[in-house]
Amino acid sequence: VCVALIGQCVGDNSIVMLGMSGALLHVVNHATFKALLFFGAGSVLHATGTRTIDILGGLQRRLPASAAFFLIGAVAICGLPPLNGFVSELLIYVGLFRGVIASNPLAAGVMGIGASALAVIGGLAVACFVKVYGVVFLGAPRSDCAANAHEAPRPMLSGMTILAFVCLTVGLVPWLIAPLVQVAARCWNPALEAGPDALNV
Repeated sequence: VCVALIGQCVGDNSIVMLGMSGALLHVVNHATFKALLFFGAGSVLHATGTRTIDILGGLQRRLPASAAFFLIGAVAICGLPPLNGFVSELLIYVGLFRGVIASNPLAAGVMGIGASALAVIGGLAVACFVKVYGVVFLGAPRSDCAANAHEAPRPMLSGMTILAFVCLTVGLVPWLIAPLVQVAARCWNPALEAGPDALNV
């Protein structure tokens, strides 16, 4: 949203469109992959009966579907391709980079700092979820509850299946939802109606 507001201040509708569209899509994406991760955590809790991740391990073999869904959610929340988190972050990054080359030096400086901060946050997210996935799903079981874990029942897996499908669909065919987020952005700022189709980046 800050990217969109800065774009509005400097009079660049393409930055406004990219910033607001990226923000709106990122809200939807967070609702999707965070729900998927919470469902995955619930599946692990159901299978092992514990919330202590340090005594788990080796669950990828015992919960293959849950492990795959959790991995999809982890990759998506880290903003890595080819999932939905990457698409919304890409829109924000492109808006930031267009702001960096803007004629306004103050806006360019703020956009540069924003791009750097977003990159650092993405790196920290990758480090966090690499550790979580490795501790919980890889290696050998470190307790009896992990060794005796069982896969979640179909009703639990069905919810994760739907969310994983959304993450993959938005990531692989983002042009299907581009018109929707552009319409939402233009509802926020009707002046964008006459602007370029900035999501064709």
